[in-house]
Amino acid sequence: MSIIDESIRVAEAISLKELWELLPQEANASREEGVDVPEELFYTLKNSKGKSREQLLSALRDLYSLNISPSYPYWEPEEFKEIISKNVNELGKPSPGDLKDKVRGGLVGRCAGCILGKPVEVVSLDKVISTLKPLGEYPISYFLSLRAIGALGHTEEPILNCSREKLSSAVRDDDLDYTILNSLLLKERGETFSTMDVAQMWLNHLPYMKIYTAERVAYRNLTLGYTPPHTAKILNPYREWIGARIRCDPFGYISPGDPTSAARMAYTESLISHVKNGVYSSMFTAAMISSSFILEDPKEIIKTSLSVIPQSSRLYEAIEDVMKEARKRSWDDAVHNLIYEGKYSKYHPVHAIPNDMIVAVSLICGDRDFGESISIAVSSGLDTDCNGATVGSILGVLLGYSHIPNKWRKHFSIIETILAGYSEFPISTLTETLLKLID
Repeated sequence: MSIIDESIRVAEAISLKELWELLPQEANASREEGVDVPEELFYTLKNSKGKSREQLLSALRDLYSLNISPSYPYWEPEEFKEIISKNVNELGKPSPGDLKDKVRGGLVGRCAGCILGKPVEVVSLDKVISTLKPLGEYPISYFLSLRAIGALGHTEEPILNCSREKLSSAVRDDDLDYTILNSLLLKERGETFSTMDVAQMWLNHLPYMKIYTAERVAYRNLTLGYTPPHTAKILNPYREWIGARIRCDPFGYISPGDPTSAARMAYTESLISHVKNGVYSSMFTAAMISSSFILEDPKEIIKTSLSVIPQSSRLYEAIEDVMKEARKRSWDDAVHNLIYEGKYSKYHPVHAIPNDMIVAVSLICGDRDFGESISIAVSSGLDTDCNGATVGSILGVLLGYSHIPNKWRKHFSIIETILAGYSEFPISTLTETLLKLID
């Protein structure tokens, strides 16, 4: 199958409005992946809105005729055996008595970080600071007040229910839907599941309009009859965004101390919707969660987990850069110097690379303090609920549920969800489901 031909075929079939949305991001994605896109063509694609389908199809064909520049300094393979920098031996096994506490801690930590970040998701950092600082709620250090959420312009009930006054459960969020969904995938198919098994779970349980960016594109491609990994590659400009990462946590939870195994499952699952650094992000995060069962130093967790992604990749370089910066600066200086003002400012706010950098800064500068770590993740901006959730998941496993301060855990016994067949899912049930999958 020719990915180029099929992408053109899909571009001919979808609405012009959708094409206007996709092609500016495709121009960015191609340049980020090393394609030498001429300025005139880049300008045409970036300013797609209002142009005819014929003009855009011509520009897309021109884009697809280009190759990666010979001077591009990165090598970003797509085969698992080429991705792994080196096999990481099992780090050890946590004591059986700690397993439940750590798995439950990961789930509750994920919920706490996600809900902390949800009210400021997609709000610019400048607006967050200018709105919350006069109210005494920036840097963010606890669930926002109703007053603060209202000041940000929110009136919708799900966001208001994230406030400290109304919070009583984990409000529905796609980050948490995927945690439940992939736990069910593992329950049904075990750790040797295929990417087609993932596709079937999506079609059975996910409402199309409640998933976003790369996942929605992949879902569209599934309904058009394409199969993974083609679903990730056919007219999918979001292929290196954060989506695969937000789905990977269960693979870390059932692989305590075995980051390579966690990364392998994350790789298989992510192929439905992502490539290259989008895949590496998921593998890296699953490995960090797995490593957190055994290692206690966040810096060691990050360094160990880098072994499951290519040293020649942009993500590997970015994490090394941010680790150096975080060691010599405050978290906000590190974030601003690299992500908002430095070479990583070119990336979209939902791209995997800058968001993984925020996770790394939060883990290093948070220094094992649960509340401090998730607060840094959310106060740093970009994809706030995703970053809060990932940091909360890692710290929740590292510390265990019993060592998460009660103010962060007391609200979370139920996760609300839109998965078909469910409206909510008890965390106790999810914990037991995952524990049964651990060897």
